[in-house]
Amino acid sequence: MQLSKRLGAIANLVPNNMRIADIGTDHGYIPIYLRLQNQVSYCIASDINKGPLESAKRNMAKYQVTGIETRQGGGLSTLCKEDQIDVVIIAGMGGYLIHDILENDLELVKGMKKIILQPQNNLTEIRKYIHEIGFKIEQETFLEEDGKYYTIIVAVPGVEKYEKECEYVYGKYLLEHASELYKSWLNYKGAGYKKIIEQLKDTQTEQIKERIAQLEKEYALYREAITCIQ
Repeated sequence: MQLSKRLGAIANLVPNNMRIADIGTDHGYIPIYLRLQNQVSYCIASDINKGPLESAKRNMAKYQVTGIETRQGGGLSTLCKEDQIDVVIIAGMGGYLIHDILENDLELVKGMKKIILQPQNNLTEIRKYIHEIGFKIEQETFLEEDGKYYTIIVAVPGVEKYEKECEYVYGKYLLEHASELYKSWLNYKGAGYKKIIEQLKDTQTEQIKERIAQLEKEYALYREAITCIQ
């Protein structure tokens, strides 16, 4: 079974011999792949909608895979402590939705050995929230697929707080382990800020001045982030 680049990167971050839950499983590709590889002992494939779970069941039959249980429901409401889930995966959703999913079942989350998140946006807020709930960021993966950029965050129980705001915005781990792809993306972001600021400077309305001030603040965070790259 061949996963997409994004899903493959998520699967590769799952430790061996764990019990996992894939929230918003869609077609069930990650659980199926992990079981086919004998990478995990048990999977719950959960989704709020019936359609994706039916698709997951068809794929499970196609690949003749066992050890996966499908459950319909929102967020982590399909799980309980008795499931003894070690790792939860929440991927392909907006950052605020991921935040709400974790917040709604926080006691369950705090019993996890690892959480693997792939927010589509609002990464700054997710990183801060991870620290607020007693987790530390163990690893981040940055990748590109079909012209889109994705960040996968792996967190484990522990106490951690970043000293710099730019580390929350751009990811301390990514800055300290910057790949060529990440450096290229970062430079593109910086050039974009600079270009927009220059274009707006010819207009002097109050609204534009406020926008320029905000962009200059974001550009300053970018400049600080650049100095963190090792």
